Amino acid sequence: MTTPAPPDTTPDATDDGPEPALFEVIRTSSGWKIDEDGRLYGEYANEAQALAAAGKAATALIEAGGKADITYGPVNRGKHP
Repeated sequence: MTTPAPPDTTPDATDDGPEPALFEVIRTSSGWKIDEDGRLYGEYANEAQALAAAGKAATALIEAGGKADITYGPVNRGKHP
C-alpha cells in the first residue's frame, strides 16, 4: 500500500494574494464620487477633492499591507450607476 503524497503547499509564482481594492473616481451629474469595489465610498463637490480622497484611501490601504488600484474617468465604467 502506498501513502499519498502530501499536497503541494508551496506558493504559486502567479499567486500574488488577494486582488487589490479598486477605487473608481467617477464624474456624476451632481459632482464626483468614489466607488470602492463597486460600493459607494464617498461623494465630492469637485474633481480635485475626489482625486485627493482616492489617493489618500489607496495610500492608507497600501501602508496597512493591502493593495489598491485607482481608475479615473468622466463616466462610470463600473457595474453600478
